[in-house]
This record gives sequence, structure tokens and C-alpha cells, in this order.
Amino acid sequence: MYDLMNSMNTNNALFTQCTERFCGRISNTSACTSCPWGSKVFTKLFNDEQQQQQFSLCEICLSSLSLYNWLYIGFLIMLPILFLLMILPINNKKYNNNQSTLNINKKSWILFLCCLLIHCLTSLFTIYLYPPLGKLTLYHCPIYSIHDFYALLLAGSNCISEVNYPLTSLPIIYYIFSAFLCSLIYSLLFIRLFNDIIWLKYLYYVLYTYPILCMIIIIFSGILYYIFPYILLFYCLIDSLYRFPLIFDYCYQYSDGIIRPICNPLMLINKIFYNPVEYFLYIIMNSLCIMYALLSLSVVYYWCLLLSLLPITLYIITLPLTHPFHYHDCDSILSRMCITSFNEQFQCNDNNNNNNNQLRQRATTDNSGYHINLCRLLRNTNN
Repeated sequence: MYDLMNSMNTNNALFTQCTERFCGRISNTSACTSCPWGSKVFTKLFNDEQQQQQFSLCEICLSSLSLYNWLYIGFLIMLPILFLLMILPINNKKYNNNQSTLNINKKSWILFLCCLLIHCLTSLFTIYLYPPLGKLTLYHCPIYSIHDFYALLLAGSNCISEVNYPLTSLPIIYYIFSAFLCSLIYSLLFIRLFNDIIWLKYLYYVLYTYPILCMIIIIFSGILYYIFPYILLFYCLIDSLYRFPLIFDYCYQYSDGIIRPICNPLMLINKIFYNPVEYFLYIIMNSLCIMYALLSLSVVYYWCLLLSLLPITLYIITLPLTHPFHYHDCDSILSRMCITSFNEQFQCNDNNNNNNNQLRQRATTDNSGYHINLCRLLRNTNN
């Protein structure tokens, strides 16, 4: 009886000594160490004869992911897709290559859809690998503070574990699978379909993003967890300011065959719906990202998700008020073209100068007072 009481007192003493936040005991007789993967330290109360004390015990995490945690994982899954969308060509030019038969916008669509398919498959495969195996659900350890993302720095050398399971390991494994699959599929895609060395740089850009993203997850995951909706909103704002002026044409060809600046929002809407290939990819992605960010902010009223269409709506309404190309701009722009582009392509001969003078006269004699016939020419020059 005495030995039994002595053993119980020894175990109680060991429990009370293991009170660290990131260290715990796996069983009654184990040492105070780091918890196994998929488990976390939970504080338990121990009733002593004289007072109530706390001790740390490792328990398997069986909590289901909350909506916010799912949205955070989805944000990390979207990052490579958003990066590719950011670097894709956004104009309608064609390379001077006889082997290239696809329009550059169609190539962008193909590359984007392949990227979307690859990352959807790898994300599903990665989720299926985590417990419970083979199910589209995840267990996770509850997050109490930002310190749970930096147990590697705050815990001792013998207490290192993934306290925020699986919010660090899952994205890194997902990026590894995606990098391997992208290197295979993109290489085959460029060899068999694009046949263009220029598009090979996009393969390098995409592959370089994965180690960078892994470092960001390791270093800034705690910050990203709390501010990723604002990062996504900021990205959408900058993307709309930069990309909308490049993908939308400021000119419209009227029934008389003359190209004039757009003076009615309905003209731009008509162009979008009659030529959706050039516009819908960026409009839809921008609107969906804003909607995703608003949902991550725990919007109470779901009608607020309609605000995702606000940037494109404001741009369509205010575009006719800008008139970005004025006829006074033609002299400086054409002179710059003559020095740079025409010097290589057209050699700035006398015939070109005569043609430019005729275009200036036609532009300045138009009743609208705006540069009309050179509108598309100036836009291509600025791009």
C-alpha cells in the first residue's frame, strides 16, 4: 500500500513539473516532451490534497476545421494561381513566329485553365492524405494566438511540434506536389502546343514561386492567418487599377467605320459581351477574389457580397469620362515612335512621314476634338 501511494505521488509530481505551453506528457509515465504530429498540449487540472494544480497532457486533435480556417487554406491554395494570372500576357498581340498559331489571349486561357486544373487536383490529393484518410475533411488543432504559428522559435529544442496542425504542413506539401506536377505538365504543354521559347519563361516564374511561398508560410504564416482577407482585397484593388486600363480598349468603331473614343458605358458593355475571351478571365477572377475576401471577413449580410462587382462597375461608368488620348499627344508620341520603333521596323523613311502627317491632319480636323484615327496606334505604343 505504501509503494502504491509513493508511486502515485511520484506521478503527480512529474505531472506538476510539466507545465510548459508547448511541452506535454503522452502518458502518465512519459517524460515531458513534444507532442506527436497531429496532437497538441492541452492543460488539465489536477486536484491535490492541498490545492488545485495544472499539468500539460498531449491529446490528438479531432476538431473540425472552421469556415475561416478553410478559407485560409483556400487562400494559400490560390496564391500560385493568382501569381500566374498576374504575369500572363494581357494584350492581343501575336508573336512573329510561324510555329505559333494561337492568339496570345487564347494561350493565356489555356495556360490558366491548366494551372487551375493542376492545383485543384493537387489540393484534393493533399487533403485526402491527411486524417481522416480518404475523406474531404480535416482535423485541426485549435488556434489560441499568433504564438501557435511560431512554436519553433518559442518552444525549447525538445518541444518542437506543429501546434497549429495542419495549417503549416499542409500548404508546404501542397506546394511540393504542385511544383512537381507543374514542371511535368507545363513542359509538355510548351513542347506540344506553344512551340515558343518566349513562353518558357512563365514555367520558370511559376516554379520559382513555390520555394518563395514555402518560406513565406514558415516565416509569416501567423501574420497571414489574421490579415489574409485584407491582403486579398488590396491585391484586387491594385490589380484593377493596373489591369483594367490595359485590357479594356478606349476606342469603339462606329457604324460609319471611324474609330472614336468610347463616350457611353453601354458601348463598353457591348464590347465585353460580344468579345468575352479578352475580358471575362480578369473580370471574373477579380470579382471572385473580392467576394472571397468579404466572406473571410465574416460578412453578416450576404448581400454585401455584391460589392465584389463594384470596381468593374465604377470603371465601366467612369471610363467614358477619361478620354485618355487627346490629339495634342500625337506629335510627341509619333516622334518617339519614329526614333525607336520606326527606326527598326520601318526605318523612318519619307513615305512613313507623309502617312503620319496625313493621320495628324485627319485627327485634328475631326469634330470631336480628340485623337481618333491614331487611338489604337497610340494605345499599342504605350503598351
